[in-house]
Amino acid sequence: MANCLVVGQAFALEFTPSAVLSLKTEPIYRGISESENNQAAALNVDLPLSENWMAGIGASSVLTGGDNQRDRSITSYFSYNNEINNTLVVGASLLHRAFPGSIKEWDYTELQTSVRWNDAVSVTLAYADNYYHHDTATITAGIDWFKPISARRYWSASLGTTKFDNAIISEYVYANLGVGWRKGPMTAEISYGYTTRHDVVLFGYVIESPELQLNLTYFAW
Repeated sequence: MANCLVVGQAFALEFTPSAVLSLKTEPIYRGISESENNQAAALNVDLPLSENWMAGIGASSVLTGGDNQRDRSITSYFSYNNEINNTLVVGASLLHRAFPGSIKEWDYTELQTSVRWNDAVSVTLAYADNYYHHDTATITAGIDWFKPISARRYWSASLGTTKFDNAIISEYVYANLGVGWRKGPMTAEISYGYTTRHDVVLFGYVIESPELQLNLTYFAW
């Protein structure tokens, strides 16, 4: 019985959920604003199901204003990650985004694959057959980079492109460069966002390039 209790306690410690609270000057998703330049708050909860499997759910809502399009969102996912060695991790996930209260349908599901190296560089490839519920398929490729400057400060950068199976929009490129500061469970990050095209307004309000953004994050547990 004692051995069973020890195993049970170890399992509980290893597979406990985590939660993150955040405030954003503007929620940007792949270079597109989802709040028409309004501040938003978000809560994300991740739950490890086993050594390789994880599930998560996140909710975001604007604090003021908005246009009843994608002001509120709920994102859920299931993912699988496999550590090849001490520096390389490969994974796949199924993600669904829903937008409750919107005046039209925006929901969609996406399949993502990823490769992460040394917790510094990650490459992601994603496919959606009905992106933002607009009867168009998309393939998105992106790379993210993270570099500690000191024990509390870091650089971050991302670059991606989304290609549309659409006669109106072919593709666009988005990027982000930021610097962050960490202390305990708190993180503050200032970044500049950039996107190459402004005719993707079918899917929301593109950011004015470049645009300064501020994200405040609290790791609740």
